[in-house]
Amino acid sequence: MQEQGKIVWGEDLYAIAALSPYGYCASHAGKVLETYSDSQKHNARAVIRELMQEYETVVFSCEAWGRAPNAFSENCLFADEFNVRVVAYVRPQVEWMNSAWWQWGAWTDLPLIRWIQKNRSKAKWHQILQAWRRKSWVGNIDIRILEDDIVQDFVSHLGDYSISIQPYANQGLPDIALRLFQRNRALRQSAHASAIEFILSRNIAFGQNYEPTPWVLRPKLIAQLLDYYRSDNEALLDCLPEVQKIKIKGNAFWWDTGPYMEKPFHKAADKKIPLEELEQLTVDALQTISRLDARLREFQAGWMKLKGKIDFTKDDLESSGSLIRRVN
Repeated sequence: MQEQGKIVWGEDLYAIAALSPYGYCASHAGKVLETYSDSQKHNARAVIRELMQEYETVVFSCEAWGRAPNAFSENCLFADEFNVRVVAYVRPQVEWMNSAWWQWGAWTDLPLIRWIQKNRSKAKWHQILQAWRRKSWVGNIDIRILEDDIVQDFVSHLGDYSISIQPYANQGLPDIALRLFQRNRALRQSAHASAIEFILSRNIAFGQNYEPTPWVLRPKLIAQLLDYYRSDNEALLDCLPEVQKIKIKGNAFWWDTGPYMEKPFHKAADKKIPLEELEQLTVDALQTISRLDARLREFQAGWMKLKGKIDFTKDDLESSGSLIRRVN
């Protein structure tokens, strides 16, 4: 769902995702949907009806929708006409808060504690889902526990579908990349200027040579967060099917400080960079530049051949690094 009531699917959706630095195309925020004029709503609903006639299930996906039920009015695009089923994924809030800090908070002007105090209510999963449940146009609400492969779990939950699973597009960067961003804010200027993270994740093979995303929550803060969310999580249990309920009850990360004590603590504002990791990242980055340059030259050569400017094969390109310079 895009601006002005435009709905994109199929090959068009794939093309937009392929051209995006993020590697995906998500629906716009709920507040954008509320700006649709009556005619735009009418046209969008007509498209949804056509899709429902062609496909067994129509899925609209947007992470931002989950925590913003108030952005959807009782007269929103889905109201009264469609059988709406909400599928929501939840995870232990303490883990979510550490990830959220590096996704958004670290790139604001707020220190860690103040940012968490300001945003911790956004992870009260039961309270948020109850707001969705109160929507008159929402039918079922399926609550799922976030596990390793959210896409495969989602597809399996919908039914007996076979899809080709793509590599993850949204994984946390290692410590060194995030510290470089902190030291050089031109690389990560604001909470939502995250394109560079997706670009690096896609082109540099961050593996065991790098320290993972830093854990920045102290034990005292973890205990405070667990207490803050406890009653909400207990209420959440009553909304879950038995299988999901068992998963939460048996997962200490929802309830206890113990499992978090094994995570190596790093200060949120510590911008030190290990020299060996910096050298490794430099080598990987230079290799990536070389590889991307070769792909760019192949693309440029192919484009010129398509336009009839030159006549050569891929072997010619690989054997002559100066080919492009000559034709230019």
